[in-house]
Amino acid sequence: SAVSERVVAFEETPKAPEERAWDADEAVQRLRKWASSDGSGRKETIDWSKYRRGFAWYDPEHADDFGGYKLPHHTVNRQGQLVVVWKGVVAAMQALLGARGGVDIPPEDRLGVYRHLAGHYRQFGREPPAFHESSVSRSPASGVSEAASMPAGAADEGVSGAGVVDGVGEVGEVDEVSVLPEGCDVAERVAAALREAVTSTSAAAAIPRIWAPKIERKPLGLLANLGDHVKVYPQVKGSPGDRVKVPKMASIEFTELSEGTAPSEATIAIDAVEVTLKEYGAMARITYSVLEDITGDVVRELEDNFVEAAKMAEDAYILSKLDAIPDADLAAHLWGGDATGYGDVDVADVMTPDLIAKAIGAIMQKGYVVKPGSLVLVVHSKQYEDLLRNEQFTNASKLGSPDVVKTGRITSYMGVDIVVSNKVPVTEAGSADGTNPAVDVYHAFIMPKDAVVLAPKRELLIETEKLTGERVLQITASHRFGAEVLFPDAVVRISTA
Repeated sequence: SAVSERVVAFEETPKAPEERAWDADEAVQRLRKWASSDGSGRKETIDWSKYRRGFAWYDPEHADDFGGYKLPHHTVNRQGQLVVVWKGVVAAMQALLGARGGVDIPPEDRLGVYRHLAGHYRQFGREPPAFHESSVSRSPASGVSEAASMPAGAADEGVSGAGVVDGVGEVGEVDEVSVLPEGCDVAERVAAALREAVTSTSAAAAIPRIWAPKIERKPLGLLANLGDHVKVYPQVKGSPGDRVKVPKMASIEFTELSEGTAPSEATIAIDAVEVTLKEYGAMARITYSVLEDITGDVVRELEDNFVEAAKMAEDAYILSKLDAIPDADLAAHLWGGDATGYGDVDVADVMTPDLIAKAIGAIMQKGYVVKPGSLVLVVHSKQYEDLLRNEQFTNASKLGSPDVVKTGRITSYMGVDIVVSNKVPVTEAGSADGTNPAVDVYHAFIMPKDAVVLAPKRELLIETEKLTGERVLQITASHRFGAEVLFPDAVVRISTA
């Protein structure tokens, strides 16, 4: 409908630090540069569907005009990632409910905007203020200002969507209007449209051709989600071409200077690594008999499965790049126990905590700065199990965190983040590749988080196509990205039984 088109669909983007101040003008400028094809922020370069994600409402008749967008509450962080700002959400909600003169949007759109902003409140673990009918039924044209429809004092406790917000207030209690659960609107609308596509005489208009959920991190066991642990290069999004060159620069060393003598010119080695973009995807088919009864829960489950598959594809591709590094180019290749190669690996040569310490030392010896949280270790579930069985590992971790007792998981050790993936390379026992190990050999990797670059071309894309002849709805999901190792000599391979 026209209403749902004007209200921007809720999207659970990553959160900025909750204490971050809100400057609407600055946020809008960041959104413009982020959504433009060349980073300039000029109107003619804007991807308006991308720009729209930072707001709660827009005017379709002015969709290609900056003035058509209202109630910003997102910004773009230094990593080029769209994030929601808590104080921006509060400012937008207060403007919607009438503070500081309110916001000029159609009354019939206000509940939809409220639901969008309420979703962000819950994302931050907060209960949204109550929605009140006065914000829908009254407008300046009625002779009663929207600010006047607020509970006493509410308009003075916060600010509208403009300006800088350092402190936020709460809107008072009034009669509530029921709000659907968070995330329900989009999935239910998709499900309803899919059902309608079976019987509607205008099926082509009923089917949502594309819906594009944000790929979010989910605790899915063997999914390492390495995209959250490597350097992401978002500049390639929306740009033409299938390749991108990522620059890398050698460190500069200072030398002693003599008075009256100009410093000698430093030779700075600037190189570039070319990243080739790949496309991965999967297809599902839903028969008409199933489609007639489809619900929002099914849509959400399908989206979750596609999202997990996209993150798995990222993990597998990044690990394949690490696996391809020759031993001579690594910081070190460590072996479990007393093994020195494939030929003498036995069942006792398992993953142990001392291998992590040795790997840290090898990376430092290459001149890389190691700080708590700057390294990531990706291991196979078998290697992770062996660590959990090691008392040195669990006892040391319990001293710093009770996580192992509460959850059975240890997410860091010696300042190194630990993730588990079933995509970790495995050399099978008796393999015919010349290594011929007596047991399966698992290859973990430890590295600085900026040693690998991930370049996503776009977010996960889900498309639908109705095949009337086959009586099915075909749903295709695809993800396009590239990855490359920037600093192979900062990577340590750990091979164990």
